[in-house]
Amino acid sequence: DLDLSSVEGDPSRIDEEFWRAYRALDRTELFEATIEQLKQSGKALTLGELAKALPPSHDLETLAYWLGMAREARIEINKDEEVFDLTDEQGCITRFHAPKINLEHQSVATLKPEELE
Repeated sequence: DLDLSSVEGDPSRIDEEFWRAYRALDRTELFEATIEQLKQSGKALTLGELAKALPPSHDLETLAYWLGMAREARIEINKDEEVFDLTDEQGCITRFHAPKINLEHQSVATLKPEELE
């Protein structure tokens, strides 16, 4: 039998795990935005330049994703370091020390987002 009864829920009873998943990084969207940004720039961009152009809502996840893209594209990650600041939604500034890599459109455009970690 088809049950058409109304069921109500209390949003205050939704657990934190749901909200973490709801606010999770959309990796496919990030991949597409990154590819488009690299294409539009017409040059290689560092992590700091990408973060400035595409301010991340999930800073550590985003930076790790871009590093993963570089690794999969076999872009050299050497000992050079880049330092840059990111500001979150609450205005908190975090300074990052990251490997200085140069992501280029032609190097990452052939990657498949579903195969990236």
